[in-house]
Amino acid sequence: MLLRDGQCLNQEFRYRKRKGEVITGLTSAVLIEVENRRYTIVLIMDITDRKRAQEALIQDQVYMRSIIDSLPGIFCIVDQQGGYLIWNRNYGKVTGYSNTEISSMTVMDRTPAPDRKAVSEKMRYAFEQETLFEQYGLVCRDGTVRDYLFNYARMDYQGRLCLIVNGLDISEQKQTQDNLTPREIQVADLIRKGKRTKEIADMLHTSASTIGTHRNHIREKLNLKKEGIHLRSYLQSLH
Repeated sequence: MLLRDGQCLNQEFRYRKRKGEVITGLTSAVLIEVENRRYTIVLIMDITDRKRAQEALIQDQVYMRSIIDSLPGIFCIVDQQGGYLIWNRNYGKVTGYSNTEISSMTVMDRTPAPDRKAVSEKMRYAFEQETLFEQYGLVCRDGTVRDYLFNYARMDYQGRLCLIVNGLDISEQKQTQDNLTPREIQVADLIRKGKRTKEIADMLHTSASTIGTHRNHIREKLNLKKEGIHLRSYLQSLH
């Protein structure tokens, strides 16, 4: 390049210093002619630290991507317009859309029409209140709608206010709600209203241990035993 073009600008090369240390240099060279003699002017800027910082950043991004893709359920970060900034691999797998398609979508595009007004209001509330649990449908490419429990959490991402959205598929849990006994439905309704175990026991004239057993049965039937979901928040999301 130097012999052909007479110059070589801003090229990265590795150099070994006298003591054996290898550095990265941003190199520019120019051929000049003085009194019929050709000379080469070379400028080398040591960018080793900058290069290492860039490589560390890339490694961090790869690491964060692997964490995001390993999360259960669906995960995304959306801006105040509902546009997708980041999403995990499972989001595309569940919805059936490619990364290119998702990048041009908003949350409302994947929300059933009857729920869009409520979702818009809840997202606006989440931007003000920092966190929120809600249950809504997720529209997939094939037209099916899967029920998800969404957790919205406010955060600052790259200098702008955004929402982290985690979603757990609760389609099966909703189908099993019909398996609750009348007493379990009664207990679940009181839990949803914020009543504590002892309060429920007093209201239903039974023991706290009996109510505790009902709570466990409710969680088991709703497949919530190992999901780490707060029972009251989950029940509130269903209404």
